[in-house]
Amino acid sequence: MAITMTTPPSRLVGWINWSMLGGLLLLFIGERVLAGSDTPRYAAAGLGLAYIVAATILRARAALLAPSGAKCAERALLAASLGVIAALFLYFRPGVGAVTGHTADALAVLWPILLVCSVLPILLAQLAGGRARGGGRVEGLRVLEASSGGLTIGLALSLAFVVAWLAKARDEKLDLSYFRTSRPGTATVNMVSSLAEPLDVLLFFPQVNEVKDEVTSYFGELAKRSSRAKLEEHDRMLSPKLAEELKVRKDGVVVLRRGTQTELITLDTDLAKARNSLRTLDEQVQKAVAKVARSPRIAYLTVGHGELNDPPADATGERDLKARANLVKSLLELLNYKVKDLGVTSGLGQAVPDDAQVVLALGPARAFLAEELAALDAYLAKGGALLLALDPESKFELGPLEARVGVKFDRTQLVDDKVYLVDRRNPSDRRGIATDKFSAHASATTLARVRPGEGMALLGAGSLSDLPAVTGQKPPKRTYTVRSLSSTFADADGDMAFGVGEKRTAYNLVVAVELAAAGDGKDAKDPKTAKGGRALVLADAQLFSDYVLSQFELNKVLVADGVKWLGGEEAWAGDTKSEKDVEIQHTRKQDVAWFYTTILGAPALVLGGGLLAVHRRRKRRPA
Repeated sequence: MAITMTTPPSRLVGWINWSMLGGLLLLFIGERVLAGSDTPRYAAAGLGLAYIVAATILRARAALLAPSGAKCAERALLAASLGVIAALFLYFRPGVGAVTGHTADALAVLWPILLVCSVLPILLAQLAGGRARGGGRVEGLRVLEASSGGLTIGLALSLAFVVAWLAKARDEKLDLSYFRTSRPGTATVNMVSSLAEPLDVLLFFPQVNEVKDEVTSYFGELAKRSSRAKLEEHDRMLSPKLAEELKVRKDGVVVLRRGTQTELITLDTDLAKARNSLRTLDEQVQKAVAKVARSPRIAYLTVGHGELNDPPADATGERDLKARANLVKSLLELLNYKVKDLGVTSGLGQAVPDDAQVVLALGPARAFLAEELAALDAYLAKGGALLLALDPESKFELGPLEARVGVKFDRTQLVDDKVYLVDRRNPSDRRGIATDKFSAHASATTLARVRPGEGMALLGAGSLSDLPAVTGQKPPKRTYTVRSLSSTFADADGDMAFGVGEKRTAYNLVVAVELAAAGDGKDAKDPKTAKGGRALVLADAQLFSDYVLSQFELNKVLVADGVKWLGGEEAWAGDTKSEKDVEIQHTRKQDVAWFYTTILGAPALVLGGGLLAVHRRRKRRPA
């Protein structure tokens, strides 16, 4: 039987509770909203405190005069009111500046916990009692249950305050992710072995150190695989003169020295902090070796024709991962190249700059001017190095370069309906072909050594074929290093299906071209005439996109070895070892979608599940 009261309901609900809640609101406005103005602040806060104290006194009187059926509920509300007073005392506690450290942190957490655990019972009691006001009777048991529920919710929320305080007080991180220091790749070993002078590796670490153990293991293996690498271990404090000479001012430094050339790699001596650097140690060593091996070179990337490396042209400043080429620049910098843009405004209409070691045209979407093509042709004829990544859907024409390299580009897209990469799960995926058909050549040294079944991806490839030699010109030496699988066909009608007149065969995808020397090799005044030009032509521009290079290791190897061959550094060919996890990359719109899904979607899902459970429980409850 329900416990009821016949006295006016204002003792349990009504203006006493609203005075308490209104006073808290005024106090909040004074302390937070009007904090910059003393007079309004003190007026609002003072009025709020007056309401709170008055409501507490009235609540104490109501608890004394309450009938037996409502006494428990009144006492619970009185306890909640006193809790509010205690929370505010801790907030305005005297001698705030005298309490510091963990005690101050604990008090800063305690007062909001008290406040939450006091306000929620009052608020829920008011809501529960307010439902019965139309009949003039208030169920004391209902109010008591509502207050108890508010206290339960308050204690649950308080756990968040405690967890946050503990997380701040004990700021520790446990890394359970996969960890392994990278090993020396064949590219690093080949680079060190090709040096004319020995490479001294000096490690400056404390005597006992976990990071030192990992680094020593890496360079120990490098020394075993290349006789040019000499490993030395030093303590900065025991060898102060050597450390000063090499400009080593802290522990955790690796010095690579070749003759008078030195390069430093700095690592953290704390293993937990050095993990990310150790995962990519081989890449860092390659970059340092390239710097001590030779002076920086210049690589030019053509711009102004819609190339992958062109800056974005849309209003949002964003390009799809398959339509940008930032990783290529990082790869060139790894090989100690300085990357510069080359377009009409930077002189391509007249000539390729004399300091160009290699020129790259990465998927131009629009045609070059005749003067630009003539400049590239003259550059190749004088012994230059040119990389052309062609896109079947572009309007770019090779012009005089076609006869120079002796290669024709067929824009008909290659399709494979048997072996392809799944993306959209429709017939358009068949343009994403894969291959493991590689030929032996200095520009594809690493590819020629891969195991059967390891393949590379092409997401929109045309095909290449020989052109007859130009009369009076010595024919270039062409080596097709990558071919498609025999199940591939040129999709002439664009329906993504094999049809009449279409032929399945192995199509040429990448060709390395070596041109005859312009002179007889004896002209000392112009050393470039002593060597022939080199060109690397690829029938798929998206080989150089960030998406492909970040996802497919063999594509990255093809690009790296190709650049090394173009620069005459084929002895550096090889792979780079990395233990770094492949990063999941999203566009800006995808990042926004994931953000709102995480921030709003997950809580909404939990809240919806809770409301559904409460609804079902109420339906099962007997009337």
